[in-house]
Amino acid sequence: IEATANSAETDLDLKVAIEEALWRMDTTRITHPDLEIEVRDGHATVSGVVNSPMIQELIEETLRGLPELAGVTMQLVNDDALKYSAAYALATNPRTRSIQPGCRVVSHDGHIHVIGNFSPGEAMAAEEVIRAVSGVRGVKIN
Repeated sequence: IEATANSAETDLDLKVAIEEALWRMDTTRITHPDLEIEVRDGHATVSGVVNSPMIQELIEETLRGLPELAGVTMQLVNDDALKYSAAYALATNPRTRSIQPGCRVVSHDGHIHVIGNFSPGEAMAAEEVIRAVSGVRGVKIN
């Protein structure tokens, strides 16, 4: 039991070290990404959505540079990649690929907003297709 308690304490210390490292970064202090951090036996898993590929890269670089971690698994996605994944899903899914071009897809903090002229059936299909995209936290059509 003592070894487990020490491991848990160390994991908690590592989580705090990760949070402090992230807070020292201007980009995360300004954008406040919603990140989930889990540490088990010295190995960290960080997941969530960030605003840009640059922020994603900076976070990954910073955390991989923490020598006290046994390892880091990154499960981050950025809004740019999420926007393109949602647009690709709309363009290629049999239920939505017939939607006329010209709609606009926007992503912010993992929430996708699609702006365009849709029939009720198209809007419902678009929402369902986008919700199936990994990393999407919410969908708004129009």
